[in-house]
Amino acid sequence: RTATTKGREYTHSAPGMALRTLPYSLSGITSGFLWITAIGCAVAAGSALAYFGTWRQWRDGSFWVFDARASAADLVDVEAFTIGAAAVALALLILTAIVFLAWFFSAYRAAQSRGAVGRQWGPGWTVGAWLLPIANLALPKAVMNEVDKMSSPEAGAPPLDYRWRSSTRLVISDVWWITWVTALIVLAVGAILIAPTEPWLSGYPVDRQYGSGLIVAAFGGMLLALAAVLGSVVVLVIGRRLRAEDPELAS
Repeated sequence: RTATTKGREYTHSAPGMALRTLPYSLSGITSGFLWITAIGCAVAAGSALAYFGTWRQWRDGSFWVFDARASAADLVDVEAFTIGAAAVALALLILTAIVFLAWFFSAYRAAQSRGAVGRQWGPGWTVGAWLLPIANLALPKAVMNEVDKMSSPEAGAPPLDYRWRSSTRLVISDVWWITWVTALIVLAVGAILIAPTEPWLSGYPVDRQYGSGLIVAAFGGMLLALAAVLGSVVVLVIGRRLRAEDPELAS
């Protein structure tokens, strides 16, 4: 086996193969962004529950742990905090999405440099797969599965033959994707429940459907936070596999 370098590319014993490594700092940064986003989503979900409790106090009086009737001013204050928390969570999601796509693109390039035959996708799909409506509920995971399997220790040493396709996927990667898609669906349902509610009193809906929408949206936010945490684990595991200068040393 030829000597390795400390850069992103090095020469393997396979003739003419130049393998890329994924800088582990990029995986760490991406994981950190995902954790921060998880916290932001959890805070937004908690504030939505607090808003629901205050809304019920305002509408019905004492409710659960919320004592006494809330005033319209109380509702305005909690609403402002909830909107602010949701805006921060959305901003974090956008920033994290940019960082994640940079990591995803680099991870695919590093994985494909192992010479795997029979690939169905390419580095461009790490971005493009997210841009196709409806298909983006499944296509990005199919691309991630290729990165997962190509980087798996079960795939063997480069150049990889067709056996890499039978490598076992990370279970946590499947759980991450299921949680992510479920969170999106739940949030969409919450938005639908909240949007058309009537009648209104003092500028706020009083229909029970509105409260149900708040609870569903809060649950969706919690699922989004969980998906971010699971995603950070996936990033670190695959990042660890692809950082080694010799793939056979990656675990």
